[in-house]
Amino acid sequence: MLVIVDHVLNLRGLTKVNVFGMSWGGTVAGAYVSRNPEKVHKLTVLAPQWLSDKPIPIDTGGALASYRLVPVRDSKARWLNTAPEHSRATLVPEGWFEQWADFTLAEDPWSSGRAPDRLRATNGPIQDIHDYWSMGRKYYDPSEIRVPVLLVHGEWDFDVPINLAQAIFLELRNAPYRKWVEIGEATHLVMLEKNRILGFRAVRDFYRDVFTPER
Repeated sequence: MLVIVDHVLNLRGLTKVNVFGMSWGGTVAGAYVSRNPEKVHKLTVLAPQWLSDKPIPIDTGGALASYRLVPVRDSKARWLNTAPEHSRATLVPEGWFEQWADFTLAEDPWSSGRAPDRLRATNGPIQDIHDYWSMGRKYYDPSEIRVPVLLVHGEWDFDVPINLAQAIFLELRNAPYRKWVEIGEATHLVMLEKNRILGFRAVRDFYRDVFTPER
């Protein structure tokens, strides 16, 4: 990530960037910002990984290779099953999942020729669960983040329950200010669901607004 941020800074002639990370991306983003605050204006994390003393759904056990093959078109059922039964029929707008699946699979030509309808997914998130989150070890220290932070979370997030979101929010105690947006009727994949605009607007407004805490 260091190389990418430096490239953007140089390309655009900037001194700082806004950073966004979701799930495992929140781990990468949080770790980067905690170690490079001088290059970051604001940080947004959506359902970031955090310490857990309970089983984490994505980790099914067993040895890990660099990648796993995920049956993309079959993943909708698992996704919807994390939400209450009464909401499943309307959680994802009609045709939205299918369009997302088509575009996502098209981005991995390696898999299309070897395992149609399956996507290579890195096992980095699961390895981090093994080495850090389920072992009570922090991959990075959120208290070292010293830029404004927005935490976005979905009410029905089965992968990152609300108690984990609260725990990391409380750790962000040295940010100049921090904000938590909880989106109702939303899962871990809120940005693909019917209430996704609430997430997009929360991120947009956080980056756009100018705010200085009163003293």
